[in-house]
Amino acid sequence: MDGLDGRIVGLTAQQAVSLFGGARFGRYLSDAGGDVARALALCEWNQRFAGVLHSQLGYVELAVRNAVDRRLRLLAEAEMGSPLWCLPGNAPLLVNRLVRGQLDMARRRAQGDAAARAGRGSHRGDAAVAHDDVLAQLMWGTWVKLIGFPVSGGRTEVQRMLWDAAVRSAFPRVPDGEAGRIMVARRVEYVRLVRNSEAHFDNLYAEAFRINRVVGSMMSLLAGIDPALTRCLDAGLLRATARRLRVLLSRDGSAAVAPV
Repeated sequence: MDGLDGRIVGLTAQQAVSLFGGARFGRYLSDAGGDVARALALCEWNQRFAGVLHSQLGYVELAVRNAVDRRLRLLAEAEMGSPLWCLPGNAPLLVNRLVRGQLDMARRRAQGDAAARAGRGSHRGDAAVAHDDVLAQLMWGTWVKLIGFPVSGGRTEVQRMLWDAAVRSAFPRVPDGEAGRIMVARRVEYVRLVRNSEAHFDNLYAEAFRINRVVGSMMSLLAGIDPALTRCLDAGLLRATARRLRVLLSRDGSAAVAPV
């Protein structure tokens, strides 16, 4: 069905429940009008779409992380005397106010990785935890927190100060002032929601129907850093995979599913 290899589509309903769980598969079965094979095709295309999203969102996350890191290094060096803002005692005041807890957790995870390296005899087994080790452990939510909500007011006062002091320079192609921060914040928050959905194996119907918004948000963030980075995204692959999922959802009246 629809070019699938049959590994999932060939399962029985009982096997599908064993694999996906009753509640999850029940949703797909309902959306497929009770057709088990079609429900399994929905599951498979949803997973394929999740995989494509994951690979493409990875480029965006890396670009945002490294762009902001470069600017926070400069701020930390000016304020704290060291550019290694992820290491203890080096985080600038505004960064510490916003993500102290996330930094502490990332340091603990980095320490755990260092211990594991030593245990398996890695070539880096005796290396101390470095700035980049901690940076790699920071979650997407850290960058969301540093940039703030896409609104002005007391809830974003610290983020606005940090934006003016450092983060604004990570996005040289966005508008000046608060308008630029709000634009980036809106894209970053939307990407976070999409990323969470694909990472937790949720159904991606809304993303499939709103694929232009997904692609546009990703492209906008990359272009705000450097327009050349937009070449990293395979927008055609994202749209084609989303289209196959939409076709399955709208094949007949029993499964006409609107974005949720």
